[in-house]
Amino acid sequence: MNALIVLERGLGSRWKAIAIIAVTILAFLLMGIEVVDSMDSNIYDSLPPAMLSLAGIPAGAATSVMAYAQMLGFLGAITAAGFAVAVGAQVIAGEEQDRTLPLLLSHPVSRLGVGLAKAGVLVATAGIMSLGLWGAAQVAALPFNLALGNAHLGELCLALGANALLCGSVAFAVGGVTGSRGLATGVASVVLGFGWLLASLLPQWSQTRDLAQFIPWYWYSKPVVLVNGLDGGYLALMLGVAATLLAAGVVGVMVRDLRSTPLRLSWPHRQQTPERAGTQQRLADNRVATTVRAPGLTGLAISRHTGLLLVLGMVMFAVMGVSMGPVYDQMAPQLVTVSQSMPSALLQMWGATDLASPAGFYWGETMSLMAPATVTVAGAAIATALGSDERSGCLGLLLAAGLPRWRVLAYTITAQAIVVTAIAILTGLGIWGGTLLGDVSLPAGNIAGAALHLLALGLFVSATATLAVAAVGTPAAAAWTATGVGLVSYFINVTLPMNPSLADWAKISPFHWYGASHPLENGPDWGGIAVLLAAAAVLLAASFPLFTRRDLRV
Repeated sequence: MNALIVLERGLGSRWKAIAIIAVTILAFLLMGIEVVDSMDSNIYDSLPPAMLSLAGIPAGAATSVMAYAQMLGFLGAITAAGFAVAVGAQVIAGEEQDRTLPLLLSHPVSRLGVGLAKAGVLVATAGIMSLGLWGAAQVAALPFNLALGNAHLGELCLALGANALLCGSVAFAVGGVTGSRGLATGVASVVLGFGWLLASLLPQWSQTRDLAQFIPWYWYSKPVVLVNGLDGGYLALMLGVAATLLAAGVVGVMVRDLRSTPLRLSWPHRQQTPERAGTQQRLADNRVATTVRAPGLTGLAISRHTGLLLVLGMVMFAVMGVSMGPVYDQMAPQLVTVSQSMPSALLQMWGATDLASPAGFYWGETMSLMAPATVTVAGAAIATALGSDERSGCLGLLLAAGLPRWRVLAYTITAQAIVVTAIAILTGLGIWGGTLLGDVSLPAGNIAGAALHLLALGLFVSATATLAVAAVGTPAAAAWTATGVGLVSYFINVTLPMNPSLADWAKISPFHWYGASHPLENGPDWGGIAVLLAAAAVLLAASFPLFTRRDLRV
């Protein structure tokens, strides 16, 4: 086996996912063009040119072209970058934790060759994704006889591919150096989400405008590529940083010892496991037995993602919560102007009634997208681990030791609930701390209500991931189901209300029940919370017979 075979197999297992991404973006483009063509164009005409440029919408463009800016320039970029992060975290750290990487290295191929091949997988994935999105954009224009005019569509796809490669390279480097898939995913997700936020906020203040130049997402978004074309300097910067990170990941896998622990146990279980056993088999048996005897699978599921959860929790508490209070205090005058210039339809679309109010600002910046994305990643990560255990054989060891399947699934669900609850609480505490630090008026009861809404949404999306892994048994099923449900439901809730004739259909989206009542402004909507929790309960109830009755993947 040589490095070219490793590269070929790495790409072969991901072409379906890339095809799904391209088809999904195509569907969103078609839906977006239809929606914006049928809406009142005065919504966009009333916005100032600076805001149109910030959103990536060409000034004076036809409303159909605006769909490309929103669905491809934003949604496509986020989706491509998110998938690249997943690939970057999996190709080294993920395979190492699944114990397939040591098996690969047992063949006559060097660590350098494997590292370069895995880096090539990520580069090729980003390139093929960029090409696929360009093809989807071309196909979407055909049914509408859409003329894109001077819009730089090909350059936009090239730029978002480079941005995806950069985000994925962060995960690759962290995974190559540490061997932790959870930490790699967490750090790269923070770079992605936090970078997108800062790239939008920092240029708004003269004191911080220059700092934005150090934010990777700014390199992608600053030129507004669809309007102005590709900036060669920013493209070279993205590719140069990505190459450096890829090199760091390759060096990391070359110089460090690989993880080889059969089962990673939580701290109490490590204390109970004999440090010195007569044989490797005895050690593995003791670990399995200890895990089965003690109700510790929940702690085990959580401990496997400690790095990811710490990163996500602290980001939501400190960055998206506490720091937003002083940010609002500094931006208040500008926010008044922006809010007054925006049509109410757009404000409603983003889940806020007034961006100048503390509740509207916090909802738009923290609760509308970042918080749901965080609980989605956390819940999906734990469900994905169950699929990984089944694929690697660890689940079979536990079941062979006498542990019923339903208990394994119950422990996984409990771990998801604990993690999502922790993130929701940290988010609420962060917002409350931000209101104190920034001297912002926002009732504590409303903050708690918004946290409850986030908890309910997180439990629902986690339940979809659990159902998928229970039915199929693969980590990809859990990850893609949670991501797909999150993205589709979010954009249904965003786009359909723009067309009055379609607005009622937004109720099929979980995001409608999450934010339509504006909990930060009005307090909790117990009906919306009940809908989400009831739907989650139904999905989880369906998961148990699926998991207990099907044949395991061996």
